[in-house]
Amino acid sequence: MRVTGRPEADYPTAPWGYGDDFNIDAVPEQLRFVLDQIAESPLWAVGKPRDITINKRENGFFKLDPHTDPAADGENVFIVNLLSNSVLTFVPPGDFDRTHPHQISLQSWTDDDVDVLMMRRAMVLFSGK
Repeated sequence: MRVTGRPEADYPTAPWGYGDDFNIDAVPEQLRFVLDQIAESPLWAVGKPRDITINKRENGFFKLDPHTDPAADGENVFIVNLLSNSVLTFVPPGDFDRTHPHQISLQSWTDDDVDVLMMRRAMVLFSGK
């Protein structure tokens, strides 16, 4: 299951919207708590949220495939694991399109990758290039 404010062909668009049109008042209370914790922390001066994407997976391999997020997502990306551990793979810049799953599966997973084990209830922030 996937829910996002970013318009995507195969998924319904979440009521909170995306990018400059992100509406924090449309975020459910439980998710708003997470946003407020990030916004109120002196550690993260990242500005207004631009999206929330929720991926719920059951009975599968919990990983985030290497990919490139749209520039409109902004330069600060937080990932929060709620109910399970997951592996996040960072890859060096490459000369292939990391937006197509087929290319990702053929050309990722090299010794130059950095795999990060994200424990349940962990958060990671990555920013910029």
